[in-house]
Amino acid sequence: MKSFLIAACVLCLALQAQTAQASSLQSLTLKLSDLPRGYALTSSHVWSNAAIAKHHVFTVAQLEKHGRIESYEVLYETRTPSLPLEIDVSVDQFRSAPGAHWLYAYDATHAARVTYYKQKFRPVKMRRVGNESTVYKVVYLQSSFRYITYFVYFRRGDY
Repeated sequence: MKSFLIAACVLCLALQAQTAQASSLQSLTLKLSDLPRGYALTSSHVWSNAAIAKHHVFTVAQLEKHGRIESYEVLYETRTPSLPLEIDVSVDQFRSAPGAHWLYAYDATHAARVTYYKQKFRPVKMRRVGNESTVYKVVYLQSSFRYITYFVYFRRGDY
């Protein structure tokens, strides 16, 4: 059975208000030049609080209360089987470290309670990244292929 690797990364940042621009977030995400040959950028998107509230459990009021400004997400994909098939990176921007911690804590604990393709997320030990970090792994079968997905959640305070 052939295995494929997928990686997802969520970074919660506390950035100073004067740097609250999508271009700042873009500079903090992985770029195509950071990755091995063979990847292509397939999606990039700025997520406002209103857009997040439509697709998530949070309301705009909750996001604003915690100082969330916006986020930027990129998705890279490859057909090279020796590389992770997808790398999805999302950077969330907050007005303060406690706000960034709020989303980090939600994401990190929520992942432990959900299933992905009917499989539970399993914690993976890893050296800490930033101020806080948690890594989960999930392995699932789909169309006779085995997929291994890592979700890396981390928070980096004041930039």
